[in-house]
Amino acid sequence: MPNAKALGSGSTIGSAMDALEARRMFAAQVDFANFANSRHLVSNGYDGAPLTVGSRLRLSDGTNWDARSVWYDSKVSIKKFRTDFSFQSDARADTADGFTFTIQNSGTNALGALGQDLGYAGIDKSQAVTFNLYNRRSFGSKFDYATNGERPEIVEGVNPIDLHSGHLFHATISYDGKTLTTVVSDATDRSKVFTASKQVDLTGTVGGSSAYIGFTAGTGEFDSTQDITSWTFQSGSKPTPSPAPTPTPVPTPVPLAVKSKVVTTDRTTLDIISGYEASSSYAWSVVSQPDGARAPLVDQASDSAMSAGVQFFKDGQYTFHVIETSAAGQTSTTNVNVRVKPTATKIVVTPDASVIQPGTTTDFDAVVLDQFGRPLREQPEVTFSSRSLAGTIDSETGIFTASVGGSGAVRVWATAGKLSGKADSIMHV
Repeated sequence: MPNAKALGSGSTIGSAMDALEARRMFAAQVDFANFANSRHLVSNGYDGAPLTVGSRLRLSDGTNWDARSVWYDSKVSIKKFRTDFSFQSDARADTADGFTFTIQNSGTNALGALGQDLGYAGIDKSQAVTFNLYNRRSFGSKFDYATNGERPEIVEGVNPIDLHSGHLFHATISYDGKTLTTVVSDATDRSKVFTASKQVDLTGTVGGSSAYIGFTAGTGEFDSTQDITSWTFQSGSKPTPSPAPTPTPVPTPVPLAVKSKVVTTDRTTLDIISGYEASSSYAWSVVSQPDGARAPLVDQASDSAMSAGVQFFKDGQYTFHVIETSAAGQTSTTNVNVRVKPTATKIVVTPDASVIQPGTTTDFDAVVLDQFGRPLREQPEVTFSSRSLAGTIDSETGIFTASVGGSGAVRVWATAGKLSGKADSIMHV
């Protein structure tokens, strides 16, 4: 067959066919401006939960210990491609665990493990681009490429992107036959752009020049709501646009740093370890607290103090928010998580100050209290003892048997680990 240019007096026909071929090549095989219609999507792990909420594809919905996947129902060519999607998660410092964009040849029923495995780990013949909210027991914003169902290593931060901000983000992932490139931008502040790339033999990894594409997500001890708001995929070699140039730099906030912590007492101190300058002022507030808990008391010596004392009244998970304002009026904010762990603090033995009759039995009981004076939900094993010559006590049950004709003081001890409590009684003849 002759080439297109030979059929006309010039290049008009050839140009028209080139344009037609370009439109065919770059026409989106996947094209969701939104998800009001979820046709062609196959989901796993939803257990009756809705796949879409409004016009959003919901990858996780605030449920703990969950793993989900969503796949386009037909294979697409992956020799060269570009995919674009927008995503958003709720604005909390303790959201977890994250999601992936995945290319795979294990089928539309593929679903990996939950938690930090992001619904991906365990999916063979696959390549994933991973976005992590929770990394090795700490919250953050991390990125990685993962292959053949391996657990994401979480090696790179997504600076300056903050995945916990609640902002809408746009991701472009492209492949030119050799290099997989990812560009992420913040729709709220377009000067914030993250770029990463990796050389990948994609067709060799997934076992073919076509594959299934989609998303996976996971939650564990902590949860999140993660949405995809739009998604397109097009095969071909259309280049990924360069990130928009960064505006002329202006003085920017120095990110606040406040360490999350685990507390075993009823008080702690929240320390700011970086900030603008000595003349900054700080304002603390409570974002969240356990159900039924009295609001913790936050005490700052002054607005300029870089630490604040906190008194708690109940164990559980707390989130605090701090705003720093520099002398020039610039602000920087961050959240800090504090988990107050219930800790055995005191043993109360009853009855106390009682009168025991000779030859009778008295049932002593012991309750281990936490740092707030509340009984621990899980009571440790307690051992009873008594040095009284007026009777004996069963070390397991706490039943004291008074001797016949005995008299004098009776002291009963209850011990759990290094903690002990006592009750004093008297026995009369």
